[in-house]
Amino acid sequence: MIDLQVYVKTACASCARSRALAREIAREFQQVQVEIIEIEALAAQDWPEAVFATPTWLWNGRRYCLGTPDPVLLRNAIAHSLSQSSNTSSPKGLL
Repeated sequence: MIDLQVYVKTACASCARSRALAREIAREFQQVQVEIIEIEALAAQDWPEAVFATPTWLWNGRRYCLGTPDPVLLRNAIAHSLSQSSNTSSPKGLL
């Protein structure tokens, strides 16, 4: 299982693209748990250490991307990790 958390802000153009991509990923990959988190709803002390800007993508708790990832590269990384069912915690390109 892959857990993607996407941290976004309401008034952020890049965040709108990340929201849309996250929804597409959730529809395309049933094995991926996608959570879109509005950062304004969290107190600053509740932000994960890896999140200091938006959008930020976390893959199984580790920062995958600052900004919106390239959709093709993200889909390839997910497909690769899912095909390696025992190794879904460390995609290539993890920051």
